[in-house]
Amino acid sequence: MSFNHVFTDGFYTSDNVDWNDVWLGELAPSLDMYNNEEGLDFRALLTSDSDDTLKNINIPNSSMFGRMGEISTPDAKQIKRGKWHAVTDEFGGAYGYTFTSLKDMDLSAIRDTQAMMFDMDRKTMRFEIVKSIMINNGATAECLWNGSFSTLENITVPPPQLANTFAAAHTHYVVSGATTFTDLTFITTAAAHIREHGYEGRIVCFFNIAQEKEVVDYLSITSTSVVVANPITNVMGAEGIDWVGRLNGVDFVRTAAMPASYCLFAGVDTPGNNTLAKFVQSHNTSYRGLILMRGSNPDYPIIESYYLRWFGSKVYNRSLGVAGYLAASGSYVNPTYYDV
Repeated sequence: MSFNHVFTDGFYTSDNVDWNDVWLGELAPSLDMYNNEEGLDFRALLTSDSDDTLKNINIPNSSMFGRMGEISTPDAKQIKRGKWHAVTDEFGGAYGYTFTSLKDMDLSAIRDTQAMMFDMDRKTMRFEIVKSIMINNGATAECLWNGSFSTLENITVPPPQLANTFAAAHTHYVVSGATTFTDLTFITTAAAHIREHGYEGRIVCFFNIAQEKEVVDYLSITSTSVVVANPITNVMGAEGIDWVGRLNGVDFVRTAAMPASYCLFAGVDTPGNNTLAKFVQSHNTSYRGLILMRGSNPDYPIIESYYLRWFGSKVYNRSLGVAGYLAASGSYVNPTYYDV
């Protein structure tokens, strides 16, 4: 882009702040703070960080230490290993900092624009993380247990957990058995689906406001003639929708990132980095985080600047989640919300 302008006084915001002072004193430090301190909810709960290089992973098994005599040594055994790999995609937004739009923007408007970019970045990460778990992608097996296995995994059935063994067709993409969330046995069934793989920690269910309303309506007092004290209906009658936080041993989180008629149960207390999914960034560290790319004008990099992030999300521990579809019967159907 070229400009018929002699750079004597320079360019300013509408409240007389030099554009380069905005770039160096506002946008750059604010972006650094965001990248260093931002703790996205879903990223913290469901993922740990990884990069796009091929990883070797140990395959869990049911082996235990053997009983030994006084002078014996243990038999040599080799841990079976598989591989795991994920890639990054490029996401970006070019909003707000055109030469024309900057003409009418004061410093506050530029700050608000970057704040909006931060919010869009969070929404994008949240969307991609949940999408990577909720979509049953069939034979590629880059998802929860679904009856398929990649060659990198080096397994043909889910690994056993002591006395619990699993068939090759074992799946964590399930149908609830009812069109509403009022069949509360589905909660314990989904939790058991995770715990049978050896997980003992906290389980969180992510669901839409529509399903939260179904649970609240189902458990609320339905008649003024109710005379038998019940701790659930008592609290529900007093607190209503704000009470729904824990039910049948599962914590619930309402989120617009989950489409109606779907839910995700996830184990969120995992040792080390053995999380449900991985948040994948480039092995080139200069490509990590949210990036504000300079515009083409060397005197004012804010002009035509735009935001980029390279990242991906992929299921890592296939046992730690259950994707639920609220239907009376049939098979799991991928939510169309993620068809973008």
